[in-house]
Amino acid sequence: MRKIITLALIVLGFNQTILSQNIKQNFGAILTTYYLEKDDDLIEKSIDFFNHINPNDTHIPQIIVGFYGGLFLKSPKIKKEFKLNLERFENDNIRNSFNALFNNDIEVIMFEYPISPAFNDMNWAAFFSTGDTKYLDKILKISLESNNRVDRNLFLAGATAKWSLCSNSLTHDKVKEYLESNITYKESARKILNSNPPDLYENVAKVLKEQKSKGIWN
Repeated sequence: MRKIITLALIVLGFNQTILSQNIKQNFGAILTTYYLEKDDDLIEKSIDFFNHINPNDTHIPQIIVGFYGGLFLKSPKIKKEFKLNLERFENDNIRNSFNALFNNDIEVIMFEYPISPAFNDMNWAAFFSTGDTKYLDKILKISLESNNRVDRNLFLAGATAKWSLCSNSLTHDKVKEYLESNITYKESARKILNSNPPDLYENVAKVLKEQKSKGIWN
């Protein structure tokens, strides 16, 4: 079950790699509430954060591409400010990740990215930085794959999408309102709203176990 990851869990997962507890707490709050409360010190806090983590952490690309990619698309001014401060990021991989966003639209990157739990995280990051529900559209559509019993990866993508929508609807009013008003996937949205995150989480393990016993998924 360690593959079930959402942005909130990613932030908590950095606990072992961050030197300062305050840095983790401050940046974790930014990652999940920026669309509600803009932070004028985003650049300084971002530099501080990325200069104090393990640059090889596999979750970093989703955060950078999703959160900053969405934000740069929405605010050219912020994009320009980050570009002017690029050299202050100490790690080459981090700088390269940001530099790629200066030259590529997040929509192009996302179009080429495979459906997966990581893709869900990327869309959550973009939503949390912009508040744009088009990223929730992608997650909700992927949640339909939770019924997939052929492709294990697509099932996991759908299951994590469904679980994260349910979980975030309990703490983010905009997510709840989005699900309540969705027409395209009205029935799926209703089921998600009426579900409990722990039950959805446990169901993933149940399905994986059942499919493995049938010899379908190893």
